[in-house]
Amino acid sequence: MVTGELPTVTFVRSLLNPVTIVASLFACTLFYGETFAGHYLALGILVFLISTQIFDDVEVFRPWHGGRPTPAGRKILFDWLIVIGILLFVGFATKLSTNFSRKVMMTWFLVTPFTLIASHVFARLVVHRMVVRGRSAGSMVIVGANSVGFRLAKKVRDDPYFGVEVKGFFDDRNPARLEKVGGATLLGSLGDMPQWVREHSVSTIYITLPMVAQPRIMKMLDELGNTTASIYFVPDIFMFDLIQARFDELEGIPVIAICESPFSGFNSVLKRLMDIICGAGALLLLWPVMVAIAIGIKATSPGPVLFKQRRYGLDGAEIMVYKFRSMNVLEDGHVIRQAKRGDHRITSFGAFLRRTSLDELPQFITQ
Repeated sequence: MVTGELPTVTFVRSLLNPVTIVASLFACTLFYGETFAGHYLALGILVFLISTQIFDDVEVFRPWHGGRPTPAGRKILFDWLIVIGILLFVGFATKLSTNFSRKVMMTWFLVTPFTLIASHVFARLVVHRMVVRGRSAGSMVIVGANSVGFRLAKKVRDDPYFGVEVKGFFDDRNPARLEKVGGATLLGSLGDMPQWVREHSVSTIYITLPMVAQPRIMKMLDELGNTTASIYFVPDIFMFDLIQARFDELEGIPVIAICESPFSGFNSVLKRLMDIICGAGALLLLWPVMVAIAIGIKATSPGPVLFKQRRYGLDGAEIMVYKFRSMNVLEDGHVIRQAKRGDHRITSFGAFLRRTSLDELPQFITQ
């Protein structure tokens, strides 16, 4: 949720995709005369929970690149394929797939991406009408006429769907120097702010002062005690833009994630699930090719078909990597002499495997 955003925009941003997906399933069951209950209801709940994690917050409120929805459509299709893969895996693992009509499921799989794109287009029209009619979620003031405050004001002002009007700044510095900042007026000093907020029914206050101003901030908060305005503190984390900082907490202590592994939290579970699904699918499709390669290796040189070598993966954990043997040696350990062009250790069939990268196929098997 974005603070100060219109409630309708917040709802659409967060729930449009999962609600549309479940509605599409409901429509497909009705079309084929099925009852949306029992297993179908459980499937609806499951796909709602999964899609809230897979699909990003809807960005239909930003201009499409080049005026075309093609990139957004590709992203929707990709995310939907991930959801399908997870559902197929769950259905296969639990043996519950036989409880669903194949016509319903195939139709649902095919029409949902188009339904999602249509819902995004419709949402754009609705939000555009709201903005044209001038609906607003309130007004805001910024305490601190500094670089952080200027950037905050610019982001809010440049976003027509934010729904909040920036009234201006409060700061104790020289009014002559700060009379106009970022297109918003300097409204007064910090001491003037509580009374001004009460008189003008301001809904939101953003504090962008540095932490060294803590005594002034505490005094100001005391004076705002009898107002109904929402108050937010904006730390100076714009310097982290390039490394995607985000907020989290550790046992109730707020922390800022400056740079973190993409395989943490739910992402690690999702990646492992996709590894299993994609790896199993690839092995089912490529096993004839792998059998032919194994026969070629055994027929052209003595030794095992597979070559195993210890490597280091996530968090420095030791893993075993499998490849088709392309050399007449099986080196493993702390010191490994890498193969070079014309290396006499490479077999004739191994040279072909390396040139076509077919020696990498056994990496679909993990240990």
